[in-house]
Amino acid sequence: MDKFQATFEVLYLVSACDGEVSDEEIDVINGYIEANLGQSDYNTQALARSLGILSEEDMGIELGAAAGYLNNVCSPMEKLNILDYAVTVVMADDDPTLVERQVIDALGEIWNIDIEKFLESR
Repeated sequence: MDKFQATFEVLYLVSACDGEVSDEEIDVINGYIEANLGQSDYNTQALARSLGILSEEDMGIELGAAAGYLNNVCSPMEKLNILDYAVTVVMADDDPTLVERQVIDALGEIWNIDIEKFLESR
């Protein structure tokens, strides 16, 4: 796993919390990554297909693995930036689900970020 893949996986899996991720959402995630991490030859459509067939439990395991990897390779500001984008994705429909909130809480726990303070500061 590298930083590009891990960031894509975290953002994809956050997007998948509502049960569906469109090609347009993948394009938006790719745009975020290119703007923040640069270009990559990584095939995100293939990765999205492989993540999309995982069980809910395995998605949670993969999210934990990707977030754990990012915890070790990202600066605190990079993690806050990724978290901010993840929250933006979750809040896009103005009605976050319990599962979406749990995913955001899990990212905060893995990255040692106080989610309540983070959300208040947005």
